[in-house]
Amino acid sequence: MNTLNMKVRLSAEKAESVLVKGLCESFGARLTDRRSVVLDESSCLILVFSKFYKRCASLLGLTVVLTEVDGFCKITLSSSSGKKEAPLIGDLGATEEFCNEARKLLKSYMA
Repeated sequence: MNTLNMKVRLSAEKAESVLVKGLCESFGARLTDRRSVVLDESSCLILVFSKFYKRCASLLGLTVVLTEVDGFCKITLSSSSGKKEAPLIGDLGATEEFCNEARKLLKSYMA
C-alpha cells in the first residue's frame, strides 16, 4: 500500500477532471466509483480508479479523497494491490507508480 497527501489550488471538481482525464485517457486506468459527501462546512469527493498491471499480474486500486478546505483542495492518494500470493515479491513498485502518476498530474497546481 502506498499513500500520498497533497494540497492544490483547484476545486475538487477541477482536480477530479484533471485526474480522470490523465489517469483514464493517458494512463489506461478506469474510474470504477465516484462518491460525493457533503460535510458540515465542506464537501468531500471520493474517486476509485483501477488498473491491471501485467508486471505484477494484479489489479491495483487507487482511492482519491478530495476535500475542499480554506480555498484549497486537500488530496489523499492511496493505492493498493490485490496480490496476496507472493508477499515477498510484492507488487514490484506498481502501487507507488500508480500514486505517483496521479501526483504528477496535479503537481503544477500544488499550493
